[in-house]
Amino acid sequence: MASTSPQNWIKQLGLEDRLGTRDLILRGDSISESSHAGAIESCFRRLDLSGVVMVGSVPTIGFLDQFTLDQNQIDRVHRALWNQGLLSILIVSLPSEVRIYTLWEPPTEDSGVPTDLDRLVVEVLHSSADALRMRMLVAEIESGRYFEGHQSFFRESARVDSTLLSNLAEAERRLRNRGLDSTAARAVLLQIIFISYLEDRRIVDRAYYTATGFVSGISGLSSKF
Repeated sequence: MASTSPQNWIKQLGLEDRLGTRDLILRGDSISESSHAGAIESCFRRLDLSGVVMVGSVPTIGFLDQFTLDQNQIDRVHRALWNQGLLSILIVSLPSEVRIYTLWEPPTEDSGVPTDLDRLVVEVLHSSADALRMRMLVAEIESGRYFEGHQSFFRESARVDSTLLSNLAEAERRLRNRGLDSTAARAVLLQIIFISYLEDRRIVDRAYYTATGFVSGISGLSSKF
């Protein structure tokens, strides 16, 4: 359950002096000037984040405020942010602690199977014992020291862009094994990517495919491979 106010994590992490600056964007702030305005708005509207810290012009840290630990919500948010590929860290604020999750490591592939969130927790800081560390946390992330100190949680090869490239290379290899040359295999993959883009933007849907006979055409093509 999300908190009704973002003030808990702002105070926990000592971010009061950033209010009203471009470094800290809260839900409801104007973001029209940001080159990532659409992605940030999605974080607030669809994922219920309370705020985002920008490093330069890149959204890097997302904040999720909870009264009690809601693993299902964290799993859903982590999946969406990993697929988005922009933010690097999700900080979940609870009344007496903050939990830092890596957004570089992937969720469980099967969306029907809950992710083992424990493997994504970089660390847990408690308000009583780690108050100073909590107030230094954002600055440590911004400087890059946090990533250097927790390298096993931030593997470049695990990020969504690296995973996508790896999957595309594997898909091309399989198409070539079925008889296509490199040019034809890449042409097929480019078409698939383009169609996925159109579907994501809801420009085309199943009704469109049925009306144009596209579905039957794809079925005929797939039977050859």
